[in-house]
Amino acid sequence: MAESGAPALHEFRDLGIAMETVGEVEEDAAWYYYARKVFAAAQAEADLAETGETLAWLDEDTVFLQEPAEFNLPEGVSLGYRPVMHRNIGLRVEDRVDSFWQRVFDDLSVSPATLFPMVTPSDGETIRPYINAGCLIVSPDRGLLRKWAEYWPILYRDPDLRRMCKADIRKRIFLHQVALTCAFLNHLRPDERLELSSRINYPIFFKEMFGGAREFDDLTDVTTFRHESYFRDPAPDWEDRLKGPAGRIDWIRTHIARKPVER
Repeated sequence: MAESGAPALHEFRDLGIAMETVGEVEEDAAWYYYARKVFAAAQAEADLAETGETLAWLDEDTVFLQEPAEFNLPEGVSLGYRPVMHRNIGLRVEDRVDSFWQRVFDDLSVSPATLFPMVTPSDGETIRPYINAGCLIVSPDRGLLRKWAEYWPILYRDPDLRRMCKADIRKRIFLHQVALTCAFLNHLRPDERLELSSRINYPIFFKEMFGGAREFDDLTDVTTFRHESYFRDPAPDWEDRLKGPAGRIDWIRTHIARKPVER
């Protein structure tokens, strides 16, 4: 958005896209990454709470390649989600709960009985629950995103967690996602939660940017993909690394990709 500038905003308005801003957040929150994202999600959910509609809360680098039929949640399901791409600050199922996660669980009264295994897309690691904040399909009336915004201040105001986040920037970056995971565990019953398929939130070039065991280079069956910051400085041969319909790759070249930076 910031890079697109006023012309892009004008185009959004012409398409009937409503835009809202989120106010300032308190100083303790602003020190953390993505602090406003939590409150923006809660605001969007509140705006739709009485409509009976479904809210797709997606990061700005999400691109649709075909109709997202999975976003039509089955009766009784309140959330469609994807696991985090890789473990990062999460825990393997066999790991002992460390001081960071124990503090979080204590702060938010997360019971060990609610924990269950999920598998990371990038490495195939089986981890304790840890979900991706960039792809959430929610029933707004259930209030999950508002519960996230309720939990978030409890964590960012905790001085012990702040100390841990000062020592490990990954925790400072992803504490908001930890708060989301706890809201997910405490607020929704297991039968209300649905893990979406790997066709959703497909992270192209993830291995090149962050490492991992799996290549994400085939767009053939993908519904939505994510590209993070890859196309700010793509590899010169990025097109040769992608598989799938030529029209999809052509669209990426035209609308997303930039010329590689000269080295």
